[in-house]
Amino acid sequence: MTERNGPAGGITITGPRLRLRPLRPEEIDAEWQAMVTADPMTIAELPDEAAFRARLRRSGQLTGGWLDLAIDAGGTLIGRIQTFVPAGRPLPPGTFEIGIGLRAGRNGRPARQRRPADQAPAGPEPGPAAPGLVQPLRSWVTMASA
Repeated sequence: MTERNGPAGGITITGPRLRLRPLRPEEIDAEWQAMVTADPMTIAELPDEAAFRARLRRSGQLTGGWLDLAIDAGGTLIGRIQTFVPAGRPLPPGTFEIGIGLRAGRNGRPARQRRPADQAPAGPEPGPAAPGLVQPLRSWVTMASA
């Protein structure tokens, strides 16, 4: 379900396990630190800090092809999703690229661990993923409007 009840009318999308919402001002420092310490394979180049922070302050609002949202699981920030239009590579109107970054857990364990067959659950484990068990993920896809 999409709502427009975030800060300054920002976009919030609520699902059964996750909520995509505008970043809170107190979360911006951690997002910058995550960017600075990110694996070089996940970002082409480090953005300008002031521009990055300004963009995150507009979180929840689509501006110039950019939309940043926090990925929230049970009240815990577990990552960030963004749309963007890459510089020097124009896309058709209404088409954006998407980046998703999920944080590694405090204990460093991945979200799903292999278990011996006799210990595997019969079906998917219910409920949201436990904070601290999310594997780092960076993914980019191109999406076009219909």
